[in-house]
Amino acid sequence: MITRLNPNTIHLGGEKVLVNDLATSEVLLPGLLIETFLTGTVHRYRRHATAGGTCKTVALDQPVANKGVDDFYSVNDLVEAGVMAPGATVWGMVASGQNIVAGAKLESNGDGTFKAGTTNPIAIACESKNGFGRIRVEFL
Repeated sequence: MITRLNPNTIHLGGEKVLVNDLATSEVLLPGLLIETFLTGTVHRYRRHATAGGTCKTVALDQPVANKGVDDFYSVNDLVEAGVMAPGATVWGMVASGQNIVAGAKLESNGDGTFKAGTTNPIAIACESKNGFGRIRVEFL
């Protein structure tokens, strides 16, 4: 059962691989889909940039650093990232202008957020959401 209250954490349950050895190249909000890329000779994180592309990595909150879901990662901060296994649930971000219903298939919007889509679904909505904001999703 999903509570009506905000969970105030990004990873809600299920298996994940924790990765925290790469810095970000841009300001990131916990809950965004992220990807690694090569800049010069250095690997970094950025928002997932391929609409409809496969992505299982999410920027997590940093409770150890006393930072929550609304505390941005600054440029060059080490990112606590979770690579989600099938069945893992997160409190992600939905793109502006989207009308998501519970049970809808979701794919990457190409800007770090989720959007409704069946072309290359990576998750399922656990709740309904209308417009930009946070949404509980389960990875496929």
